[in-house]
Amino acid sequence: MKKIIAIVLGLACALGAEEVKSNDNSVGAIGVGYQGILLGELFQGASVRYSPNDAPIMAQLIYARLSADIEGIDIDLDLFETRLAYVLIQRENSKFYVGGKLGYMAADAEGGDLEGFTYGLLFGTEWRFTELPEIGFNFDVGYDFRNLDAEGNDIQLNNVGISLGATYYF
Repeated sequence: MKKIIAIVLGLACALGAEEVKSNDNSVGAIGVGYQGILLGELFQGASVRYSPNDAPIMAQLIYARLSADIEGIDIDLDLFETRLAYVLIQRENSKFYVGGKLGYMAADAEGGDLEGFTYGLLFGTEWRFTELPEIGFNFDVGYDFRNLDAEGNDIQLNNVGISLGATYYF
């Protein structure tokens, strides 16, 4: 599975890259907003996005939290994640990107604590309406690898994650 994802991302970079235009309102701007991450349950959180001038990259920091009752157990999950993406296609009101993510997850549950590192690959898009160019809406899909420790027991959780967000750029 890892080889297939690497091949697809490599082909997308080689075949889909085109000249990056810098007339996008989010280039050289910092933005703050909402980010919802669907990993079986919906993590809700805040994010900060940044795109440096004249560089086809984006950086994002996310803090998300989930408080849920899963099969009768109250659980609070915290996720801290950073994402770095390469913009393959940038248009006046949209961009398509591929990238990676690295994070830390901690859970406080009635049965014990859980913590560990997460990493993964993603691709996504961000778009804006012409009438509201300072507001960006994003949609990401990625494959996540989670190496978690539950009080001495190693747990491997790998899954597809979907993320939706809205960002206001200054």
